Amino acid sequence: MEKLRKRCAKVSKMTIYYAGDSHYEVRKKRGSYTLVLNKETCDCKVWEMSQIPCVHGCAAIQLDHGKVECMVIIAMKSMVKSILRDDILYSR
Repeated sequence: MEKLRKRCAKVSKMTIYYAGDSHYEVRKKRGSYTLVLNKETCDCKVWEMSQIPCVHGCAAIQLDHGKVECMVIIAMKSMVKSILRDDILYSR
């Protein structure tokens, strides 16, 4: 959660645009990034690699939902349920 807090602290320096259908464009000094919130993907690829929202994802989540930590906890619960379900189904 410490990485997440550090990423969220950088959000104030960004401009976030909602592009519709869960798509966002996040702009900062060094360029812009497009992300799809409901697919948890971003042009920077950090979110996909770390499974923790990148700074751009944090910006979009804050704009859309408010609390990033809550969204991450919900996503983690879903991931654990999926892993447990697969383990039960395929361990037989």
